[in-house]
Amino acid sequence: MIDLSQLAQASDAVAPGFEGKWHAIEFQPELHVPQFFVIGVALSRAGKLVNFRVAEEAAKLQCFYGERFSRDTWGWLRSELAADLQLAKNAAWSRYVSASPQIRIGEGHYVSGSDANAVLSRMFERVVTVTASDRKPRNQGIPQPALRLKMAELMKVRLSTRYESISVPEGGVQIKDGERFHSFDITYDDNETASSVVSACYLDLKTACYNVVSAFADLDMFHQVRTRKQIGLAVLVPSATLLPTANVYAWDKWWDNFSYKLRESNLVLLAESEQPEELAEKVQDWYVDAQ
Repeated sequence: MIDLSQLAQASDAVAPGFEGKWHAIEFQPELHVPQFFVIGVALSRAGKLVNFRVAEEAAKLQCFYGERFSRDTWGWLRSELAADLQLAKNAAWSRYVSASPQIRIGEGHYVSGSDANAVLSRMFERVVTVTASDRKPRNQGIPQPALRLKMAELMKVRLSTRYESISVPEGGVQIKDGERFHSFDITYDDNETASSVVSACYLDLKTACYNVVSAFADLDMFHQVRTRKQIGLAVLVPSATLLPTANVYAWDKWWDNFSYKLRESNLVLLAESEQPEELAEKVQDWYVDAQ
């Protein structure tokens, strides 16, 4: 187990525009059947409900339950729920009780982003299960080697000649100990900030989690051997455009817990995105200030 209590203090990272928790808005069509559908997402900050979004249509409910959930029926239910949630804004989310026993707000999970609307849109696309989708999920995700090649292309353009000074050769940093060499999975290093680019966009949750934990372990141990002011973890998180919603939801639950531990350390820089382009932009910020 990695002990985060010994991580050193370092300069503060840029604060996100919104930081709070997201909650699934769940609907149970039949009270005697323990099956819930995620029909929307709510956001809370400091324990208070600040925003929400409910699906405008529920094609999958109509598929399962026929005319019981026609467009008109869903439209009425959605309108009543939206009005109910609007009244609950700025009050404690935990005190919200729907007029219908079939609707509930789930427990919160940490989330952050540029602003509340962007976060709400992102989480809605990830977890809502009742809407129809025109896209077919790509079940292979984005492998880590492919991500790192893409990031290299993007970072070369962004950092120009400086890229060569921070880029670590494939295979990571090699440190000699007597007659033996030990490798550390580092992607970028400028002697102040060492970082690793990681893909968690895999169908298999175990692979995604292993990539993150393994990369952080190497960064942490590298810092112990060759002290850096900060270490950075850049994670490509799963996207509902690439993977099934259930897989994305499983990742979100695991990442909510693990990323909290990283955010509590001033030593660790953390970047996450569903898009390599946005991830490269965030990683660039770790190195441009030192130019």
